[in-house]
Amino acid sequence: MKYFINTLKMFAFANLLFVPSIATILILAYFIGRTQTWWFAVICMSVLIGNMAILFSKKLRGPLWRKFNSIGGGLLKE
Repeated sequence: MKYFINTLKMFAFANLLFVPSIATILILAYFIGRTQTWWFAVICMSVLIGNMAILFSKKLRGPLWRKFNSIGGGLLKE
């Protein structure tokens, strides 16, 4: 049960990291009003990939890995 709870905590933290891109997509969808167009998908994917590139940059990778490791109770190996 301990591993399950730690996994849920790490999954919640990973989702929290993508909140800025999700909020941007939701605001864009609200103001545009139509999400069935191809360019909306292109914009959304570029926002998600941009957020992922920032999170996996060399500057943030170490601190994020340490945070995941502290949430997981030292279960992750570097």
